[in-house]
Amino acid sequence: MEYTDLPERMENKVLRLYFVQFLNYLNEGSMSIERALYHLKELTCRQWYTFELLDEQIRQSIDEWLIQIWDPHSVEKAEVITFIVANLGLTDTYAFLKQIYSSISSEEVKIIVGDTIRELKDSAANPYMELNQHFVM
Repeated sequence: MEYTDLPERMENKVLRLYFVQFLNYLNEGSMSIERALYHLKELTCRQWYTFELLDEQIRQSIDEWLIQIWDPHSVEKAEVITFIVANLGLTDTYAFLKQIYSSISSEEVKIIVGDTIRELKDSAANPYMELNQHFVM
């Protein structure tokens, strides 16, 4: 499935089915980590525009996978993973990144992670918190 072909805005319940499909592909091991991250980023962008949190079970599965594939030396992975964490409200991966931050040896990766930690602060669980402060949704 090419998730780039999906419309930018979708109903949360429909998008949920695509996340479930994606997680099934992950469990099958039918795509590379890089390809999976690319697809997950596409789905994350669409989820953002629902202005609703993805359900907890799916977020938990994504959290577990992102922690498992974390590579402290890959700038590309760090950029995509922190984007996904920030936009899906992935608290376990966020806590993991905070925990390992001081031990990251790659300066570029450390900057990416540090920027994410500073940006999210206490709002990691709700990517819409700042919007909610400015707009009534």
